[in-house]
Amino acid sequence: MQRSSSINNFETIYQLAGDRTTTTFSYNDVLRDKGTYYYRLQITDRLGNKNYSNLTVLKSSGNAQPVSFYPNQVKGGSNIMGMIQNMVVKNFEITTTTGQVIYRSNKNINGTSTIPVRVSAASGLYLLKISTGSKVITQKMVVQ
Repeated sequence: MQRSSSINNFETIYQLAGDRTTTTFSYNDVLRDKGTYYYRLQITDRLGNKNYSNLTVLKSSGNAQPVSFYPNQVKGGSNIMGMIQNMVVKNFEITTTTGQVIYRSNKNINGTSTIPVRVSAASGLYLLKISTGSKVITQKMVVQ
């Protein structure tokens, strides 16, 4: 799948290897910037020949959140799921409100990913910190 904010310069945002039986797929593109976006499928056959679908046009209000975690209230020992949309994450941490790190992952995450995180912490308020290298996004989480 390719996306462009103009009609000319498309970038590949999602790839799926064909298996001759898959005829549908889905992709959730979180657009943080307001504007008009153009989408098309690039279909490459076994010989390397490329064909393109008709364009689909979408308008974005720019209100999408690039990071979400759920549930916000968890029981100790259970998992939370994190959805990282269209960004490269360099570091992910769960800390206490005083800054003590109880979970850290330095795994690079690029694109749309779901991350299961097991929370084994005492009851209380914790902070989820996502670092992209240039920006830190922080969300609150309650452990029961």
